Amino acid sequence: MKKYLTIKQVSIFTALLLTLSLLLTGCGKTGAESEEAETKTATLWAGTTQSDLISEPMEYTGELTAEKLAKGLSEWTGLDFFVTDSDAPDGISVDWAENSTLIAGLDDRAQKDDFHFYDAESLRWFMMDSLLYTLNTNLSPENVYYTRNEGQALTFDELSPVSEFPTDLPYMGSVFYFSHEGGRGDLIDENGDVTNSESDPDDTGQPEWWGTYQNDELGFSVIITEYSETGFWAEISLLRNGSIVLAAQVDVNPEHNLYATFGDFRINFSLTEDFRAVEIMGYEDSEWAHLFGTYTKLE
Repeated sequence: MKKYLTIKQVSIFTALLLTLSLLLTGCGKTGAESEEAETKTATLWAGTTQSDLISEPMEYTGELTAEKLAKGLSEWTGLDFFVTDSDAPDGISVDWAENSTLIAGLDDRAQKDDFHFYDAESLRWFMMDSLLYTLNTNLSPENVYYTRNEGQALTFDELSPVSEFPTDLPYMGSVFYFSHEGGRGDLIDENGDVTNSESDPDDTGQPEWWGTYQNDELGFSVIITEYSETGFWAEISLLRNGSIVLAAQVDVNPEHNLYATFGDFRINFSLTEDFRAVEIMGYEDSEWAHLFGTYTKLE
């Protein structure tokens, strides 16, 4: 006696075959192929200081590289971030193409409203800083080096306060270069080393604000120089690459000289009575809240 499958049994059998086929197809893909097809999101940053930075998400597949991030900046800003990247012993080396907007300058293209420039200097600092912030945020390199013409020093005919970036020194960001204009703060000597230009009141009875403070957990350091009874110069930098995120004159409280204020940024400094630590404080909703904490003085 012949037995026939019912319609329900045929449907179940077909579904099982389809499921098995899909499983076998998935098993045939390697982990690398799956990762290549996966869509991820990076964050692009544009601006020259922490206070004016704006961001934009960028979707990508495969490995995230400096060139992909630069291409994303090109599409977002309308400027040509044409670069090639390579590994450096302690970070990333970025070579700017001669036809990039950074070097070739603006042509007669229509500029985007959010990224409109009237002079070459502001354009160049904007492009170099935007790529630096984007690389630091997404790839976390120890250092970023800028070159041109296949590894030559990045130079410009006119750029203030510096117009040449040596191949063996990392790019530090415009805040760093402007804050050291005229010898203010830390200086870079002929060997590329940072030297401290702090002034010491020498037993004047003043609180010893000057020096270098560090918070390893937060990943930032604070260098205080040019102390006087009314204020001092302070620079807050990333530990991983030394790039300055905030630099300004800080006012000492005339009623209590162990307290000082970054007035424009709503950030307060408090020096311990033994002069061995600085507490950085502010409002909880401050854009600088990630800097708040206790920084220990380095001896």
